[in-house]
Amino acid sequence: MRVIGPSLLFLLSSQLLFAIEAKVAYASFQQDDKAYIELYAHIKGQSLQYEMVSDSLYRASVAVTVIIRQSDQIIIADKFNLLSPVATRVPDLVDLKRYVLPNGAYSLEVQFLDNNDPENTTQSLSGFVIDYNDDAVMLSDLELLVSVAPAKDPNHPFTKQRYQLEPLVDATYPGYTDKLLFYAELYAPERSDIFQLKYFLRKARTYTDQELKIAYQKRKAKSLRPLLLALDIGDVPTGEYELVLEVRDSNNILQATKSTIIRREFEMAIPIEDIHFDDTLSAEDLRYSLRALSPIIANNQADTLNRVLKQKDLAQKRQFLVDFWRTRSPRYPDYNYMKYMEVVQAVDKLFKSGFRFGFETDRGYCYLRYGQPDDIINVKDEPSAPPYEIWSYYQFPVTKQNNVKFLFYNPNLAAGDYVLLHSDAIGERNNPNWEADLYRRNAPGGVAEFGRRARELMSDF
Repeated sequence: MRVIGPSLLFLLSSQLLFAIEAKVAYASFQQDDKAYIELYAHIKGQSLQYEMVSDSLYRASVAVTVIIRQSDQIIIADKFNLLSPVATRVPDLVDLKRYVLPNGAYSLEVQFLDNNDPENTTQSLSGFVIDYNDDAVMLSDLELLVSVAPAKDPNHPFTKQRYQLEPLVDATYPGYTDKLLFYAELYAPERSDIFQLKYFLRKARTYTDQELKIAYQKRKAKSLRPLLLALDIGDVPTGEYELVLEVRDSNNILQATKSTIIRREFEMAIPIEDIHFDDTLSAEDLRYSLRALSPIIANNQADTLNRVLKQKDLAQKRQFLVDFWRTRSPRYPDYNYMKYMEVVQAVDKLFKSGFRFGFETDRGYCYLRYGQPDDIINVKDEPSAPPYEIWSYYQFPVTKQNNVKFLFYNPNLAAGDYVLLHSDAIGERNNPNWEADLYRRNAPGGVAEFGRRARELMSDF
């Protein structure tokens, strides 16, 4: 536990446990004037015994006990079982629980017991403080993330503020990860300011304020403002770092700050002779994989890719694909190829239109080139405009911009046929007349003002 300032607490921490390989982390938030703590658990599947459910199918089960005390009084006692999916290999288990608590100092005890091996147990002991002030500008703790996606199930345990957030419990970023994602909440009741956010890395435990990987954003004040933020850490070497988020008002006065510790770890580079991701690709798979490179390939390689696609020589196509991924990810070409193709296939399903693959549409192209947007607003019921979507990227490292937006619309009303109308991203289509084009069907010779929302949505942050 580490206190930052008189009322700001560093809460998000993780601790390696022994026996059962489990890690825990926790973070506090506010909602509806009530504070709550989120408890995250990650259990290594290989450290558990398992029961055979049927031939070649197994399942693990862990009993978890959570005890939260204030002084010597038990405030919360919770016990539940975590069951793995039935599978040929027991996967890691990840869980999240929320507990409403008033301001105060608490101790936390988490016990794990393998139901298939009762002697295999472990526990975590730690403490935390909750101290929120409803009349001040406050930040929640920083929740480190493995992934983020628009929430499809509001009852999913990882769902929060329209997002599905998978927590990164051990706070460790391996070498193949080039982005640090985290979530926080800004609480600013009865304020109309536009706040300046600054978030950055600095070396941990070195007694220096030297800042690395700095990013800035602006946000309008709200009683609860979700913040989904990212830093590019592709060139951050192995070491321990402090992730810091600061909030300043329009007069540059510091209003709130939070931080947490992360670790960066690079493994030894994989030998070239051990790279085999291309070995099993059929001619059709090879062509699909090459076409899927178009959103992420450098402009000076695009013509070469097109020439390779037109050739019949499979060996040359295979070599181009291998060289691309070896150059892009020399340590983990197999892993990053497979992870990218997983996203490509998901994008293909989401945005497929007519005879085009999903990654060949404007939305699919932008998704793969720039990553998942931080926010998507889908408007289908505005009578004066065809269906349109506004994608927002709070941080846009490709051009070093912040609060970048893309406006896609469906002028032909064909299923899924959205095209890019306008963006303020440098290098993308910038259309000064986007409003007139979007509302063109409104009336000949002009754009009616009534019911028009796009201008407000494009300017909101």
